Amino acid sequence: MLLFLAATALSPAADDPPLQAQLAAAQDAENRPAVVDICQRLIAESPQDDAIWTTLIDALLEKEEVDRAAAAVDAFAQARTGKRAPLISDFRGDISFAHDDFAAAEKSWRDYLATK
Repeated sequence: MLLFLAATALSPAADDPPLQAQLAAAQDAENRPAVVDICQRLIAESPQDDAIWTTLIDALLEKEEVDRAAAAVDAFAQARTGKRAPLISDFRGDISFAHDDFAAAEKSWRDYLATK
């Protein structure tokens, strides 16, 4: 009985929608802080999911949290095993542009386009 109660307490509530559904609702509502929070929880569960990383970084850039976006891009690059995702160069270009480093932005975007 005690084991059942412990397992029940640790399991998600029946009325707690899955994180993917929560993410979709937050995106529909354009609730960027919620999108960021949910993406971070999803990444903790599945750090290899490029789509979640992309959603997180896009939300941070839309919130103009450039330093947090840069940290997320670095974490994304480290989470990748094997080949580097071309999107990392694209995001680095966006971050450089936001910091008014136009030469670095151009280089990053050229690197990104070279992979296309």
